[in-house]
Amino acid sequence: MKNPLAPFIIVSVCALALGPLCADFFGPEWRARWILALAANQFQNEQLDEAEKTLQSAAQLSADLTADPEFWILKLEIDLN
Repeated sequence: MKNPLAPFIIVSVCALALGPLCADFFGPEWRARWILALAANQFQNEQLDEAEKTLQSAAQLSADLTADPEFWILKLEIDLN
């Protein structure tokens, strides 16, 4: 006889195991990377003021982003223009 709770138990166990991994993967560092990419696109489109604001919001979202060379390259390019 098949247990009607088996699918619920399987989904619950998978969610408990994979939930924290997915939350860490799609956490603030992930969003900060995408915001950094947005700032780079704004810089290429010559929207310097918006690129600077976007870059600051990415830095506030993740402190680890400020250790990335891509962040500093973009920051220097924005500051020099």
